[in-house]
Amino acid sequence: MAIEETGATMSDPTGITILGTAGSVVDSPRLTTAQRLKIAGNNTGNLVFQYAVTRLLAPKKTYIPTATMPAFDADAVAGSRYLVFPAANHLRPGADWGNLNKLLRDVDLPLVILGLGAQAPSSNDPQAIDQILKDSQVRMLADIIRERAVLVTARGAFSAEVCTRLGIETEILGCPSLLINPDPTLGRQLAKALERLQESPRSLRVVMTAAAPFEIAKHAMRRDLEARFFQWTVDRDGLYVQQSGGEEIVALSAGAHRADTLQTAQAVRPIIYPEGTSERFIQHINSRHRIFWNAAEWIAAMRGADIAFGSRLHGNMAALAAGVPALFVPHDARTEELIDTMKLAYLKATDVPDSFERTINQVEFDGEAFDKNRAMLSVRFKQAMARIGVPVNTTGAG
Repeated sequence: MAIEETGATMSDPTGITILGTAGSVVDSPRLTTAQRLKIAGNNTGNLVFQYAVTRLLAPKKTYIPTATMPAFDADAVAGSRYLVFPAANHLRPGADWGNLNKLLRDVDLPLVILGLGAQAPSSNDPQAIDQILKDSQVRMLADIIRERAVLVTARGAFSAEVCTRLGIETEILGCPSLLINPDPTLGRQLAKALERLQESPRSLRVVMTAAAPFEIAKHAMRRDLEARFFQWTVDRDGLYVQQSGGEEIVALSAGAHRADTLQTAQAVRPIIYPEGTSERFIQHINSRHRIFWNAAEWIAAMRGADIAFGSRLHGNMAALAAGVPALFVPHDARTEELIDTMKLAYLKATDVPDSFERTINQVEFDGEAFDKNRAMLSVRFKQAMARIGVPVNTTGAG
């Protein structure tokens, strides 16, 4: 029941408790892959927006690792004013939020929920939305939020609409990871970099923000697109960055080359590298596959790239935080609404050309509009925090 603390005490009633990490899996080398994944919430993309929340909020902080839920140390959180929950796609059917719901009820603090999202294949799918609204775990979570939350921010218009139908008031602010980079001219810098890439797209340092292979294996369009992306990555000796997919997939990207991991590689190759040889696939795994257990290190690693691309939202957000252009390829309502809210560069999966060069040249990105929108979201974030008395660290975005 370890709770990582950075100073909140009984004498500091303005401290906050954050549900999650400070953006990293502490002592990662000493842990098994399963233990690391549990701390990261089974997706290392969570570390990116948890890192953002930690950087943005100024008060002293105590952390409740999600891996310990529903247990927590009541004495450790007693000096906090709020329980801050950096949320994800928690409004989705079929998830087991029993431990989460119990912890949110048991921690006797008002809730601040940041980046709450609903997940559905499409925002125009009434049946999928009805499944969310009728799910017992979602409804229980919504009951707690209505009772305890003093502030809820939503990822986009779709999530806000689902929240409204659940009786939850929200403010649409996208994802906190948008504000990691302090440069107020970030969008204009990204646009200039993209223009340079479009002038000479052949010899670029690329990063593929990879989908979980077994999750897309039965989705023909996503599988074919992922295979195309992977071929482009191999051709340019680029980085393949994984975030989730289960213990075997993560171990593969982490370089844990056991016999069972090599078996996993043989199962993955037909999904993402159907035209390539096993030897070349293993070679690329050994040298260019990555998974990051520390968001700051992840962002730093992205600074060596010219462009990132793929379907993973937070993998691409790590690139933007590093000042590197990223091409987002949305695959569901959750990623679509975040792209729309944050004015990110994207192509629909059906619009991605067959060649890397044509794809790069097809990307459109308005850097000035991005900067204006980001500054507006930053101001609204600070205003929302000010209303509940939580100071925010200054960022260049507003």
